[in-house]
Amino acid sequence: MAQHILVLQGPNLNLLGTREPDVYGRQTLAEINANLQKLAAERNALCEV
Repeated sequence: MAQHILVLQGPNLNLLGTREPDVYGRQTLAEINANLQKLAAERNALCEV
């Protein structure tokens, strides 16, 4: 039975990578979501973003 992971993200995360990248980093929300999906798949888990 696969684990299910639900990711709840807060407001303004769509601005990651563009708003103050020196503070919040340069990785975009889409890149973070893709990494979460990849990590979950490697662990035979289902990730819902």
